[in-house]
Amino acid sequence: MSTSSKVIPQSRVNSLFISYSRRDIGFVKRLDASLREIGIDPWIDWDDIHGAEEWRTAITKGIVGADTFVCIISPDSVESVECGKELEQAIALNKRIVPLLHRKAANIHPTLSKLNWILFRETDDFDAALQTLIEVVNTDLDYVRMHTRLLQRAGEWEGNHREDSYLLRGVDLAASEAWLYQEILRDPHPTELHKNYIAKSREAEDAHNRVVAAGEQAKHM
Repeated sequence: MSTSSKVIPQSRVNSLFISYSRRDIGFVKRLDASLREIGIDPWIDWDDIHGAEEWRTAITKGIVGADTFVCIISPDSVESVECGKELEQAIALNKRIVPLLHRKAANIHPTLSKLNWILFRETDDFDAALQTLIEVVNTDLDYVRMHTRLLQRAGEWEGNHREDSYLLRGVDLAASEAWLYQEILRDPHPTELHKNYIAKSREAEDAHNRVVAAGEQAKHM
């Protein structure tokens, strides 16, 4: 199925994936309710069914489709194998990662250690921290949304043996190239898959345009 004639749709709201330990579920439920009140619908795994193929696929799709990966830091999340896997996947996909410190922990992942944390400890002002989180996730929102949409499109292309029908064309391609030119000044940076997808789309578009131009030239000979 070709999507070449459709402009990449705009997301209605910023989407978040929240990675957490079940020991922090009370805090996560409060955070979820507060975000929903302002129109943000986070992706949260409530089921605790680890290991099933369907569950792992759902987690992956949730991370790929999220504009921001929110990591709840606590001693239990730091020690959680599943939280570790989710974080590594977010890092590999160059997702925007926002750490929330809920409970003091040691042995923090190096990537998280380098980022600015939002303090959501019991002694902190929850509403003030929530406002900071909202401001962070809304920063460069158009750029981040494009990162997400292109990653999804590139994933479809990759998953369908890189068929040309999944490549970008026309206004989609022009918008994607303009987005790519911003990468030096913006975070998160594109992945290699982003870059390969846009490059292959440009190659296919140029090849198509050459064929069309040759056909037009032949008509006037």
